[in-house]
Amino acid sequence: MTNSLLAALAAVALPGMACFAQTAQDLGLSEHSSFTFPDGGRDPFLPIGWQKPQEMLPAEVGHAPAAPILKPEMFVVTSISVDRIRLAIINGKPYGEGEMFSIQTQTEDKRVLKVQVLTIQDGSVTLGSGSLRLSCPLRLSLQQPVKKP
Repeated sequence: MTNSLLAALAAVALPGMACFAQTAQDLGLSEHSSFTFPDGGRDPFLPIGWQKPQEMLPAEVGHAPAAPILKPEMFVVTSISVDRIRLAIINGKPYGEGEMFSIQTQTEDKRVLKVQVLTIQDGSVTLGSGSLRLSCPLRLSLQQPVKKP
């Protein structure tokens, strides 16, 4: 019984093992795969609808746009809290350390800058935008309220 089982197993397995004895050249396989698509065709490896971004050139050759500048005059720090949660009132709105907000520049192009509150210390706030850093002091209002007669 065991001999007949082994004979049947060998009859099934041996013809299948013959295909492994062939080389890649015998099967007509190449060494490397390649892919070329016709000019103007869509690359199938990119998402549908994706378009290659066009190269951006400055409007005038040799004139790069001016880098935005943070100035202390752009920010009015009216109150600072350095208790458990550090908060600062900047331009009339409360912000904590690490928060981001937008501000529009006063230049002719009216760019909008993303500004992050880096640190809040007693008497000043450090703000950052990209690689720019700015320390804004607390501005105290020295105006006395007008008394009505």
